[in-house]
Parts: sequence; structure tokens; C-alpha cells
Amino acid sequence: MEEPKPIPVPYCSFNESDTTYNFNGPQVKPKGLICLRSDPEMKRKRRVASYKALAVEGKLKSSMKNGFRWLKTKYVIMRSGWSSG
Repeated sequence: MEEPKPIPVPYCSFNESDTTYNFNGPQVKPKGLICLRSDPEMKRKRRVASYKALAVEGKLKSSMKNGFRWLKTKYVIMRSGWSSG
């Protein structure tokens, strides 16, 4: 029978102490923030999410432009009295 593999240690470590003291009084540090900044996989996921958000924004802007362009041409046609020659 094989020996069980050891559980991998997480890439980042969480500090048990979440308060630090300085001259201004205790300050609470968010747990795991260091992990999010240094983990390459999390960086990649955030970057991909931002690319997707930009793509959606671009599609929305394009759709709005096309919609306004359609309205403008319809208005111009109605105003000028469309006469098909």
C-alpha cells in the first residue's frame, strides 16, 4: 500500500495576527491580501476578468453607436420625406 502524499502547502500564508500596533492605535490588516497580490494564478484570473470586462464594454459601446446611428437615419428619412425616385 502506498504512503499518502503530503498535503501541499499553500503558496501564500495567512497571518494569525490581524492587528498591528503603532502610535495611532491598533490597525486591522486584511487577512490573505498578500496572497492575492503574490499568487500568479490569481493575477492571471484578475487580468483575464479585466479583459472580459473591456470586451463587454466595447460590445456595449458598439451596440449603442449602431442604435443611435439607426435612429438618426430613420429621423432623417422621416423628416426629409422619403421619396424613392
